[in-house]
Amino acid sequence: MSTHSTKRLRAFTLIELLVVIAIIAVLVGLLLPAVQKVREAAARTRCTNNMKQLALGVHDFHSQYGSMPSYYGVYPVTTAHANQTGVKKMYGGWFVHIMPFIELGAPYQIAMDNIIDNGANTSSSSGGSSTSTSGSSTTVTYPDGTTYTIDIPDGTGTTGATTTNYGIFQTTVSKTVARIMYCPSDPTRPTNGLNGNWATTSYQANWNALGDSIGLNGSAYLGEAEWSPSTHGIYIAPRKFSDIADGVSNTVLIGEVYQNCDNQFRLAMKPNGNSFGITGGARAGSPYNSPGIKPYSSAPSNNGIPNVLKFQVQPQPLKKTETIKDGVVQTPKADPRCKTLDCCDSRQGQTPHAVYPVALADGSVRTLSDSLMQDTWSHAMLPRDGLELGSDW
Repeated sequence: MSTHSTKRLRAFTLIELLVVIAIIAVLVGLLLPAVQKVREAAARTRCTNNMKQLALGVHDFHSQYGSMPSYYGVYPVTTAHANQTGVKKMYGGWFVHIMPFIELGAPYQIAMDNIIDNGANTSSSSGGSSTSTSGSSTTVTYPDGTTYTIDIPDGTGTTGATTTNYGIFQTTVSKTVARIMYCPSDPTRPTNGLNGNWATTSYQANWNALGDSIGLNGSAYLGEAEWSPSTHGIYIAPRKFSDIADGVSNTVLIGEVYQNCDNQFRLAMKPNGNSFGITGGARAGSPYNSPGIKPYSSAPSNNGIPNVLKFQVQPQPLKKTETIKDGVVQTPKADPRCKTLDCCDSRQGQTPHAVYPVALADGSVRTLSDSLMQDTWSHAMLPRDGLELGSDW
């Protein structure tokens, strides 16, 4: 007769289970910040790599054509004004012109073939009835407290017209979204990377480097005599790297931006509104007294005036809301939190990272601390002011 011994399995007590759960929670709490840091480091690396590729694209363009691309308009430019429509030339922003050099040659060629076949490079409308509203102006107060008078163009146009798109205005081209266009950490990026029919972007070129006109009026602000009240604004003809008298290693070429800042989307193929290095829509005679805005006695209205306003590090992606009354845009109302938080200002560059990444005109990429002085930043944005960068560079 055999005997069998049985062992009673011991289960976890409730207290032991709670202790295990608590230990796991502590470990997760310790690991989560580390995982987030690794993820953010990877995102920042991707951003700097994007900017590097964009800068090299500008260099490759320059090597082939002898100048940097037009900031906005056609290339090649036969006059001082790049806003030439109805010609068999590519029309678009600087990003468009370097697309063949950043592995986006296919959509570029679609646009170019369409332009050659049709002899038009933007969009045109036919039919419909004419409409017209008087032009006006409104004032805008930005988070830093400065107030600007903004032109509101007249509403002359047509209703019921048939519109035909050419070049980059074809949706097969304008909706092109590529990894090189965006920063994965941008809190304002649309889910699909589009604002309507246009791809948005997290990177913009410094207008002062690509196309700033050299003024001879002797007017100096922070020492830069090259700022002049050119009526061309964003449509100024492009410049060469040899025009960067201060040295390509001391000049900012590309900076980071929020894709949607202050209700203004940054578009990859069509620079609009307030962009990096230039402020659009400010009228002559407005109080351009904010540090970084050229205090012209006269200035172009709708094509923009240059600025060197310092970048923003991790600003709040809060928006101003606009109302329209009788066809006129009223003064935007800022989010009340803008009184205590650094809110996104569309005249400046922004970054979601702890430091601000830039691509310099020599093709190198570096990051800048938020403690950088405004004057140092201004000199880095101006390619011909003849002034040395500060010790905090």
